[in-house]
Amino acid sequence: MTDRAASDITETAWRDLLTARHIDQGLVRAAHAEPRLRRLFPWAGMGELHFSRCTEHPWSWDVPFIRPRNGGGFEVWGPSRGDFVGEADTAEAVVAMAADHLPGGCERVVAGNREALAAADVCPGERRAQGAGTTDESDWAVRAAVEGEMRLLDPGVRASPARVLELLDPEFTEIGVSGRRWDAESVLAVTSGGSVSAESPVEVSEMSGVVLAPGVVHLTYFADNQGRRAWRSSLWRLTETGWRMYFHQGTPTG
Repeated sequence: MTDRAASDITETAWRDLLTARHIDQGLVRAAHAEPRLRRLFPWAGMGELHFSRCTEHPWSWDVPFIRPRNGGGFEVWGPSRGDFVGEADTAEAVVAMAADHLPGGCERVVAGNREALAAADVCPGERRAQGAGTTDESDWAVRAAVEGEMRLLDPGVRASPARVLELLDPEFTEIGVSGRRWDAESVLAVTSGGSVSAESPVEVSEMSGVVLAPGVVHLTYFADNQGRRAWRSSLWRLTETGWRMYFHQGTPTG
């Protein structure tokens, strides 16, 4: 597709976010008003605002992102979740900070996913990641798993059986905090029954990931939801259709 197509897709995504209920609208408006960020494809999950150089999942992960700060205000992190850039009290200030930390030389957005971006050869950061060897390959795997986990935690995704199914392995198993065993079919039955509320976001902290084997990533993190806290553990594996959650377990911590 052409640059014009990518631009149209990107602007449509911005319009959708400008009316979304799961992301701070002041933050979205401020980012949309910043030309350096507006040209990038936006997506949101868990209250975080992300920017990508491609328009389809899996998105690029070489751009800083903005997340809400506990107690108010915002933080800039990235490109990886362990890279803290800075914090600000206002949406305008944090947007300026994120824009100032964009990598240079990658102004174009490509219509398609990260593979299309690499094939277009428009982003030096992506080219380095493609050919840098084991360390970068592992980093990309963890980022892909984190991206999938965040999408599954997004209330808007959890409320849609079709979107949930896209992220679950056919052999998916979950051990819930109550000890109940779930499979993909039982999870979809719950989501299709309308019992997942779009008003109950999960707050995530201390998320980390490690590559256990080629195509297998283990994620761990704390999740707080409506006053309940749990330690969660997920296994993601790479399939012919992308990264899928293979196993998940939650353990109450108080």
